[in-house]
Amino acid sequence: MSWRMAAAGVLSAGIVGALVVGLWLRGTEFASWLAGIAGSGVIITGLFGWALRGSAPAPEPTRDEVRESAQILAEAVDSQWTGEAANRHLFGATPLRVGWTAHAGSFLPARGTSEELDQLVVPFTAGAGRRLVIIGAAGAGKTCVAILMMLELLRRNGLPVPIFLSLSGWQPRREPYRTWLVRRIAEDHPSVDPAMARALFRAGLITPVLDGLDELPASERAAAFRQLNSCLGPADSLIITCRTREYERIIAEAEPLTAAAVVEIDAVAADDVIAYLAAAIPPRARQAWDAVLGDERAAAMAGALDRPLMLWLLRKTYLETARDPRELLDAVQAGPEVVHARLLDGLVTALYEPGGRSLWPEDQARSWFGFLARHLIRLGTHDLAWWQLHRALPRHCAPLALGAVAAATVLTTFMLAGVTTPMAWVNAAVIAEMFILGLEAELGGGTRDIEPMRVDLTMMGRVRLLAGRIAGRMLVATPIGACFTILAMVLFGPQEAVGIGLTFIVLSGVAIGVVDWAQRAFDAGGSASPRSAISADRTATLLVLFVGITTCAVATLVALWFGLVVDGSESRIASFPYVLSAAAALGFVFALVGRPRGLAFGPYRAWPLYVVSRWYLTLRGRCPARLGRFLGEAHELGVLRQVGGVYQFRHADLRDHLAAPEGSR
Repeated sequence: MSWRMAAAGVLSAGIVGALVVGLWLRGTEFASWLAGIAGSGVIITGLFGWALRGSAPAPEPTRDEVRESAQILAEAVDSQWTGEAANRHLFGATPLRVGWTAHAGSFLPARGTSEELDQLVVPFTAGAGRRLVIIGAAGAGKTCVAILMMLELLRRNGLPVPIFLSLSGWQPRREPYRTWLVRRIAEDHPSVDPAMARALFRAGLITPVLDGLDELPASERAAAFRQLNSCLGPADSLIITCRTREYERIIAEAEPLTAAAVVEIDAVAADDVIAYLAAAIPPRARQAWDAVLGDERAAAMAGALDRPLMLWLLRKTYLETARDPRELLDAVQAGPEVVHARLLDGLVTALYEPGGRSLWPEDQARSWFGFLARHLIRLGTHDLAWWQLHRALPRHCAPLALGAVAAATVLTTFMLAGVTTPMAWVNAAVIAEMFILGLEAELGGGTRDIEPMRVDLTMMGRVRLLAGRIAGRMLVATPIGACFTILAMVLFGPQEAVGIGLTFIVLSGVAIGVVDWAQRAFDAGGSASPRSAISADRTATLLVLFVGITTCAVATLVALWFGLVVDGSESRIASFPYVLSAAAALGFVFALVGRPRGLAFGPYRAWPLYVVSRWYLTLRGRCPARLGRFLGEAHELGVLRQVGGVYQFRHADLRDHLAAPEGSR
């Protein structure tokens, strides 16, 4: 027996003992003790959940399971990033040629272009444990080159699976690289659990593609390089991107990455910019653009557009609109920074112009993007995850809102059952808050472990898992069942109390076990989108609600049997509305607020918390009521990009520009 289980047992025995003494000394008034019973059950369940969570580790996967997982992961990554590359126009009819220069002493050719990816891929895969650092200016196309290289690696059989991971949010001084890597792979690809992610890494079957070393705080970048040098083995391959200036500062403070080749993305040559524009100009704008390209200031304009990000912005703000391109010639006289700011500022105007593809007006879209950008900056991340939207709310706002929903649900159920005494109403509210407090305690006061879920009713190969889930949940339900047995013993007598307690344990174990078995973490890989994750988690929430209500119906029949059929005394008939309303209310609140793994095993459900957060922000004017649709459209338009199951602004410069106050842009 672990120390956790022993501690949980001692504390639970103390709580049950206190209940017995309290009932013996204070009497048997049902309404006065109902809240205490429910709350004590929550606390006891939390204690056993805490104990079980630190118990036996998951079994190590076999070699065949690891190979199969790598194949499934490769297919999901290929599907996701092929679609994302198409959304970024990396396969366009007029692709932009991006050149690169290798630093001296590397295993790469001295020079190459994005049209010659073999010159990067072949040397990179020629030996085990090779590493590549891709550097360049902001918006130079580092991420795009990394994505194209990923897709090329996936098309070559027998190579480790490249896994794209944003470095934003990693704290290398607090979290070791391997721990962070395993956690992120499991988060971005929930079909791969942490044990499998560790096995894939140890077997050398994955190549992490770490994007945005420069997005780490300045104080953490050198520590990240030190971590990588100390953690990577001789067979561990890696691709990492970073801005040039930040990279130079890092290697001045820390050692360069061991065994790594460094390739720097070149600025797009003025001739290539002019050629790209000439090929991309639509027929309706040919005359205006010919005049611009023939102007003596065209070379200076091309120099200001020497990065793929700027050329993409130019396409969206000028080539695909009726905007006069001569504005750029006037702006270039004030310097390249003015051109960049004009393009960044004009993106939302161009994409959300009246009569365009968008359903929302420009001013609202700009305001919402600004709020979301500032929210991400406050969090120190680039990842916009819908199940973490509650972090944009004031502290404790989401738990209080869900507590209000729970209290309203319990009160309504009591009223419908005809329980109208003031003390019953007070206790009903206390019951709801006990659930909220139990959840908060189980989370350590936070909601950071939330993840979207989906329903999987497949029986093939999962029968033993179902039996194990039911047995485990019966074990966790036993402490609460003991509390109800004590209460029933005082109210009804020992014979009925044992039946009521056992019935509660069996019903709770079966209901929670079935729902827990039927739900799986939503795999954000493949072609899945955040909107599909919202839909999947909503379906899972409704499943919990259905099972909760069904369980309450069965509990009501049991209450009828013990309260009316076994002994139809007047006192028991009078207590029946309390039993019925309490069972229904507790079941509904449990289904609404907690994950089916119970108060001991998981936090709030993602979808209800997301709905509460979205409506709060909508009422404050911070986001649209149809936020999922708005973000999905922004991804289609190119303002956002999808990385795993989250959105990011297309570029850090765009996020920072939208976050800035109106007058400072």
